Amino acid sequence: MAALAASGLLGGGTDPVVLSDDDIPTQSQTVLTGEEEDPQTEDSSRLDPNALLQPDVSLDDTEGVPDEDPNGDAGQSQNGEVGTGQEPVQNQPSDPPPSNHQTTPSGGQTEPSTPTPEPEPEPEPTTPTKAELEAQVESYLDANQFAEAAEVYRQMNTLGYVSREKLGSSLVEVGADAEYYWSETDFGNNNSPYVKTAFDLYTEAAGLGCAQAYAKLAYCYDYGHYVSQDPAQACHWWTQMANTGDGPACYFVAEYYAEGNGVPQDIPTAIDWLNKCLEYGASYMESDARALLTELQGN
Repeated sequence: MAALAASGLLGGGTDPVVLSDDDIPTQSQTVLTGEEEDPQTEDSSRLDPNALLQPDVSLDDTEGVPDEDPNGDAGQSQNGEVGTGQEPVQNQPSDPPPSNHQTTPSGGQTEPSTPTPEPEPEPEPTTPTKAELEAQVESYLDANQFAEAAEVYRQMNTLGYVSREKLGSSLVEVGADAEYYWSETDFGNNNSPYVKTAFDLYTEAAGLGCAQAYAKLAYCYDYGHYVSQDPAQACHWWTQMANTGDGPACYFVAEYYAEGNGVPQDIPTAIDWLNKCLEYGASYMESDARALLTELQGN
């Protein structure tokens, strides 16, 4: 305080007082101010003797004056530009910052982007019950949609609701309904889709080993339903039926050989089939079978 008073800074004088070298305190000397001074805080005026020669500057005169840079001249920023009293304008980057999908220039690696959530899988369709499918069959039959009803039976077989044998007999039943509807509405028109559906279902069921389908195909070739009359094909399918142990079918085969209709005439073969007919049980054909057997044996 004494040194500052002597310099005129506290007294308001205008002329600085020049001190001799003996009056200038050294760094090792301490100025007593009445308060203990932080030894780590140094007064720049004690380090620079010329600081005492600076003119008196009031607090009001310091506004707008840039602070002295401890690393350089006063009013000069770190980048070497002279201060103007305003904050320096920072250079804006010419390119936008890299997005999540761009490569960062420092690491050279792409930052992972937020993964897109996968859509939830659609629930699997519920397997229909056997009762539900049977109801569909009835609905299709009521609407005379025979091909659709047959498709439902195929689905039931795939799901294990009906066996291969049951599928064959079911297809024959649907085919018989289609053939009956044809006979009631468009009989004689072999181009009708109903008789075609019947024939196709009979053929499919025959491929499944259904004996009833053999007989249906034999009738179609006998009477020319959807197909032209063909006694050879008719005899073929009656023979398939007879080999399952069906008595009436044996009688029909015997007739073809006895008459030579579609096959070469062969009386002994005809007699053999008649004997099988009576053995298996001719049913409603028994009287006709015995009469034909007597006739052939008498010849």
